[in-house]
Amino acid sequence: MKGLKLFALVASLLSALLLFDACTPECDLDCGPNGTCNEQGTCDCDPGYSGANCEVFDECYNIICPTNSICEDGFCVCDPGYEGDSCEVEIRGKYYGTYEADDLCPSAAPGSYVYTVTIETSSQGVTEFLIKGFGGFDSPIINIRATVLDSDNFEIPAQSHPGVTNIQSTTIGTRNAETGIVAISYEVTLDTGATEVCELILSPQ
Repeated sequence: MKGLKLFALVASLLSALLLFDACTPECDLDCGPNGTCNEQGTCDCDPGYSGANCEVFDECYNIICPTNSICEDGFCVCDPGYEGDSCEVEIRGKYYGTYEADDLCPSAAPGSYVYTVTIETSSQGVTEFLIKGFGGFDSPIINIRATVLDSDNFEIPAQSHPGVTNIQSTTIGTRNAETGIVAISYEVTLDTGATEVCELILSPQ
């Protein structure tokens, strides 16, 4: 009698185990060393990993970049318009100051137009600066908007002003880090229809 009771108990336990196994989903996924399989049959990835098998590592995981920068491929990269070890320096600040302009235009041949300009900040964004007094005109005074491309290069985007239908750079402008001299070639079309390409050289005063 005791033997029958023991047998019935063992059978009951085996049935319960079989039922539990049948109700527990099996995971056939290989989550690799960076994840574990969950009850839904998908991989729970470790922090910093993603992908169906947790095979993709985010190289920017746990990397904290300073203000004015983002992480790319595991490295902090400064936002446009900034540079420095902590991306704390506005590139356009290098250009600020007063310059003597030597504007080499066909209409001034055999000489050039000489006048004074100042380069100042622009409210249009950290990559923008203004060349104030461009062309040496007294009325109206023309302030040209320029865009910083990188540490020593810039351009003049297409724009119009009173008396000027269009003006824009034809080459990438440069700034000499040693001398501070700024140079750029540009094309200007006046309201009269006259068009010419000039070479502008700005020397710090």
